[in-house]
Amino acid sequence: MKRALVLAGGGARGAYQVGMLQELVVNQGLDFTIIRGVSVGALNAAFLAQAPTKPNSLAALK
Repeated sequence: MKRALVLAGGGARGAYQVGMLQELVVNQGLDFTIIRGVSVGALNAAFLAQAPTKPNSLAALK
């Protein structure tokens, strides 16, 4: 099944996105086929896209 992830922009939302991504990707093991973002969401999306399967990849964003 294809799954898309869209991350919004807005400064402080980026920190909340990291927590949400930690839960969805690392803890629940979800895999996203398409990852898109705007502003800070684009930064988080790019970081996730470069290392989507490494559990410690999101730790660097904290």
